[in-house]
Amino acid sequence: MTCEILVMNGNSVSIGVDSAITVGGKKTADGFRKLFKLDDELPMGLMIYGSANFEKISMENLIADFCKDTDFSKINTVMDVKDTFIDFLANNTPHHDFKRDIEILFPKFKEEVIRYFARLSREEINLEIEKYSKLEVPEFLLQLAEYDQLFKDLCVEIGFNGWKALKNYFFYQLYPSTGIVIVGFSDGENYPSYVNIEIILNNGCNIEIQSEKSELNSSENMVVPFAQTGVIWGFLDGIHPEFFDLINQYNSLFFSGFLNDFMSFIDLKSNIADVQVNNVSKRVKEFKLFIDDKNQEYMDFLNDYRKYHLNYKLEALGLLSKKELAEMVEILIKVTSLRYRASMDLNIVGGEVNVAVISKFDGFVWVKKEEYYSRDLNYGKL
Repeated sequence: MTCEILVMNGNSVSIGVDSAITVGGKKTADGFRKLFKLDDELPMGLMIYGSANFEKISMENLIADFCKDTDFSKINTVMDVKDTFIDFLANNTPHHDFKRDIEILFPKFKEEVIRYFARLSREEINLEIEKYSKLEVPEFLLQLAEYDQLFKDLCVEIGFNGWKALKNYFFYQLYPSTGIVIVGFSDGENYPSYVNIEIILNNGCNIEIQSEKSELNSSENMVVPFAQTGVIWGFLDGIHPEFFDLINQYNSLFFSGFLNDFMSFIDLKSNIADVQVNNVSKRVKEFKLFIDDKNQEYMDFLNDYRKYHLNYKLEALGLLSKKELAEMVEILIKVTSLRYRASMDLNIVGGEVNVAVISKFDGFVWVKKEEYYSRDLNYGKL
């Protein structure tokens, strides 16, 4: 995992990354490059997050070859860089072998599912299936119908329905995405732009893109975090997003559960006439609708509070110098790293922080860059 961020105002943009990666969800390592300068004359930079490899090739090596092979004098916009890079990956990485993945990885997946579901009750299994069915998996993977029978047979073996959910879960964990952020100034435009894509694999010279979003030639002040974003949004909004979701879930579950318990209590009172029970039941349902409306009002209030805090901070971004933008980026990443180091969680954000600033006048400028070598020992080679 990682933490990356870009901070934009109308004058310049600062970008920063940590240098940690997570291996198998059990171990972390520092010192990995995730921020790249593309060309001396091009006022743009590139960041990566998620999987550090694409089709079993290091993204760092792919970007190095891309920079070497590309004539950036013919590239004018951030979107041009994105399209050129996607074409490069399509023609310079192996085509994905789905059949080999299934043959090697499905038996292990089947064994883990059988072992895991054997410990669960029927209700717990239903909850797991519901959770799996909601995972976001690219449609082209779900359309690989030739493997459906494997999942149907697995469902028969463990004795429940829901083979589509299992297929969803299998492909979700099988193909982690690689995030790419390209940011800078397009030729002829006065304001910075960025495009963010998440790619999965090379499907026969076609790079499968899971998501894409962009802000082009934008004069708006903005802070955009990637990967581990909770701490940064907590600073910007005033409320950590996980806490916000917890409040919403708790309110809904508490009042719904309270009213259900109340109705169960009434049903147990056999001395209450059926007419009275029906009247109370009707009023309780009306009250539940009232509570739902009030809960929504409360959540809307919290959302307004978050927007106020966010806008309050974003207004000041236009007044920050390039140096201050770089400091802001570095501090937000370090605070995110501290959150993991000061807990028993796996330290998935850490290592040295690399920071750059991009402007039309200065182009791409390193503000802080980790170097694993000594410049004195490599004098004349750098």
